[in-house]
Order: sequence, then C-alpha cells, then structure tokens
Amino acid sequence: MSFPWTNFITAGSTLLGAFGGASLTALTASRADGRRHAHERHLSRMRERTDAYSHYLDIAYTDARFLALSAIRFSHGIPAGDEAVRMINEANELVTAFNQAHARVEIVGSEEAIAAANEVSELCRRISDQLRDAFLAGVPTSPAPPAEQEPLNRAIDAFAAHCRRELRPD
Repeated sequence: MSFPWTNFITAGSTLLGAFGGASLTALTASRADGRRHAHERHLSRMRERTDAYSHYLDIAYTDARFLALSAIRFSHGIPAGDEAVRMINEANELVTAFNQAHARVEIVGSEEAIAAANEVSELCRRISDQLRDAFLAGVPTSPAPPAEQEPLNRAIDAFAAHCRRELRPD
C-alpha cells in the first residue's frame, strides 16, 4: 500500500485555502472597522463642533442684545438700587455662560473659529468695560449705542458665516 498522496495534498490545499480565506476575511473586516471608526470619530467631532458653535452663537446674540439694552438703559441714567443689582446679577450669569461657551469653542473649534470667537469676545469686553466705567462713574452713556454695537454684530455675523462654511457638508 502506498502513501495516499492525493488525500494528503487535498487536505493540505483545503487547510491552506481555509487559512488564507480566513486571513483575507479578517484583514478586510479590520480595514472596514478602521474606516468605520474613523468615520464615527469624524462625525462625533463635527457634532461637538456644531453643538459648541450653535451654543456660542446663541449666547453671543443674547449677550449683544443685553449689552444694547444696557447701553440704552444707561443713556437714560444710571440705574440704582434693586434695578442695578438685578442688572449686575443678569450680567454675571450671562458672562459665565458666555465664557463657558467660548471655552467649548476653544476646545473643539478650528483655528479660524477660535479667532472669530476671540474677536466677538474682545468686542463684548470693550462694550462691557465702557458700561462698567459709566456705572462706576455714575455718568450716563451717550445715547448712540447702535454705532458701538455695529462692530459686535458684524463680528457675530462673521463667526456665523465661518461656522456655516466650516460645517457645510462636502
């Protein structure tokens, strides 16, 4: 009786084919998983950016509106007593929310978005400083807040335009 070479070759070929097929399947699945995970990470980053940008825009518009109303109030005279305390508390809450939203943009935003957010923040700070100085001096502000408010509104609009460009689907 001779050695069954045919059976041996058939069994070896089958095992080699199965091993090669399993390896190829594992490689293909691994590459697909890698692409899927990369895509999910990208979508997660974009979702985080979208949330941060929209929250920042909401707070920035609220802050601009508050600063404009405060300038109008201050042009009619410096508030005193309970109204002053209420305005200070409202401003404090708004500044805290604004700083948190700005920090989120700095963490997840692009360099251009951070620069645009810094511009908005700087203009808000300037107007706030003017109002603070008027309050501390007890002197009413000039009755022309729209001229001081316009650069802030343009900066917020520029930030919004940048966000639309950055988040636009390809």
